[in-house]
Amino acid sequence: MKSKNTHRSTPAPAAENNIPDTITSGRMTFFQRLGKYLPLLIALLTGLIAIKRELWFDEALTLMNFVIPMSAGGIYNNYAIPNNHIVYNMMLKIFAMPLAESGWCDPVTVFRMFSLAAMLAALAVIMDLRGKIDSGRVFPGGLVLSVMATSMIWMNYATAIRGYALSFFWTALALYGLYDIFHDRARRGWTLFAISSVLAAGSVPSNLLALAAAVLYAIQWLPERFWRDKRFYIACAVPLLALIVFYAPIAGAFLNTFSLGEGFPSRWGAIAMVLGMYASCFGLLLIFAPWGICKQPWRCYLTYLIWLMPILAILILHRAPFPRIFVPLLPVLAMLVIDGIAKVTLKAWKAYHLALFLLLALCVQTMLIMSGYAVSAKVSLDPVEDDFFHPYYMQKNYRPSLVAHKIAGQAGDRVVFISFNSDPLPMRFYSVMSGLKCSMSVDVPNNSVKSLPDGSLAVLHTRRDDVQAFEERFNCRLQKVEEIKYVTLYRVKSR
Repeated sequence: MKSKNTHRSTPAPAAENNIPDTITSGRMTFFQRLGKYLPLLIALLTGLIAIKRELWFDEALTLMNFVIPMSAGGIYNNYAIPNNHIVYNMMLKIFAMPLAESGWCDPVTVFRMFSLAAMLAALAVIMDLRGKIDSGRVFPGGLVLSVMATSMIWMNYATAIRGYALSFFWTALALYGLYDIFHDRARRGWTLFAISSVLAAGSVPSNLLALAAAVLYAIQWLPERFWRDKRFYIACAVPLLALIVFYAPIAGAFLNTFSLGEGFPSRWGAIAMVLGMYASCFGLLLIFAPWGICKQPWRCYLTYLIWLMPILAILILHRAPFPRIFVPLLPVLAMLVIDGIAKVTLKAWKAYHLALFLLLALCVQTMLIMSGYAVSAKVSLDPVEDDFFHPYYMQKNYRPSLVAHKIAGQAGDRVVFISFNSDPLPMRFYSVMSGLKCSMSVDVPNNSVKSLPDGSLAVLHTRRDDVQAFEERFNCRLQKVEEIKYVTLYRVKSR
């Protein structure tokens, strides 16, 4: 007769017997502490580097259309476009908006601080989880997370006023819940997993993919014949049920967003960006990822299908999604890389070996950041398509607040037309926040403005807008007035 515990998973074998004496001795106490807190320190420093940057289009849309004018309930009930990351926007409204209105510091910085706090909390969750998996060893998790926190993608999304940072946290929390479920802490585990699934789905619906990846990763914590364990099927069903429960009251609006046809212009370009995301976030450490499945049960090989999930989504969906929706998958991918590093560094690595390896990995990451422009050019990305390697809105030349002030000085009481390519919403945001009296006619959605009065100002992107095309569109002449950063001002003259 089979034991009642046949299908109950047991914790992974302790790795302590394989750990070099130097790691468990008092001499390594400093390095253990360094490995535990280094990812958080690096993540905080790199986040602070990017926290003062100015808004770009989607961020301005988030604040102007949802967070500032609406109540928390209104945000939930107005799901007209996928840009409304509901749970994130509601939490911004409840927790960050009062501080932003207090005048304590720049409101944009306050909103970015909320995202950074979510990402730092996610790293803390992953480090705590890896401490349990790796029998107290902190170096594997500390190394991988430190490297990831040194990437351009981290700096961008850890401070973005979008729902991806919060989604990153929900994915990390879902992994923690799954670990508890399959290690005899079922009540707490199911609670964490259910809550994180609902909130992840409510932040960005595409987080369903990250939750599915988390379940796939958890297969290694299940018995060999995992398909006989009902907990596996319940875990698979929870994210889908969470999506249904969250969006059922607004099902009509939710389904209407699929008819918008938004997406990335090229499937192969999207795949190239996903592969670039892997390299950018993990750099040199990707070489060691396969060691995570060496001498493991065959079911552990299934977890490596996680790397293919974004590519399959790009190829299967009716239109390639924007690659940024895969950022919440990074906690699961980081776990896979940490598994490999944990295997490699068990083999009699001394303290100085670990320190040199950490320095080498961080140096490679720094070079990857500096090579971002070359990568973007190699992949032939349009500047507005590149959210990973060399985003236009993270360049020094991108100053919509300065442009807004310059425009106000030139316009007087005349109408100002701002083209779609010029990123008009941030200019409008900074104009309103600064109390500038300037009547802006923004071309959102694209080509929505039908006519311009004589004497008005036209703001066109210096490189991406065709002046002749605008002259034909409005049946006018455009007389150049001034170049300001990335845009050029023109005076509209009737023909």
